Amino acid sequence: MKNENWYNIKSTYEYALEKTSRHTYLVHLPWLIDQIIESKFILFFATVSRLNLIIHPTLDLNSKHPRIAIYPKASWFTLHYSYYDLKDIYEYDEYKVLLEDVKNTLWQLMERLDK
Repeated sequence: MKNENWYNIKSTYEYALEKTSRHTYLVHLPWLIDQIIESKFILFFATVSRLNLIIHPTLDLNSKHPRIAIYPKASWFTLHYSYYDLKDIYEYDEYKVLLEDVKNTLWQLMERLDK
């Protein structure tokens, strides 16, 4: 089921790319999803919100577990590692990365999510 979820998410991006003429880092999300599918991180769950990729450690999408959001921008990705601090306040760490660095940065964040 998890593999199917990731392939459905990838299809969503491929369909969106067929319908848009804007050239942003959105074009690289199918490749990035392929990298996730081929990794141990396939165990995580994904959702799409306004063409932003959200990665969850559990199927409970409303939980207070940390999560990762990937926002494709014009010439980079913005990644947010979101979590609740000790006072139950929503926080996030922000990373702006280029294509050549996104996989490495994402893997570090996913390792953090995995703990």
